[in-house]
Amino acid sequence: MGDKFYKLTLDDKTYLSAAIYSVYHRKQSSVNFVVLHDAYTGKNLGMYAPGYGLKLD
Repeated sequence: MGDKFYKLTLDDKTYLSAAIYSVYHRKQSSVNFVVLHDAYTGKNLGMYAPGYGLKLD
């Protein structure tokens, strides 16, 4: 995730994370969650999983 992600509202971050999950889940149905990383530092930002929602570190 880049600079624009940080400026989003929590609802928009959740919506974007759900969309990313959806793309990966369609390509590989065994994907149960996605981990979000900072594009510049590589540090974990959090994760998204359906049923649990978005959890930011």
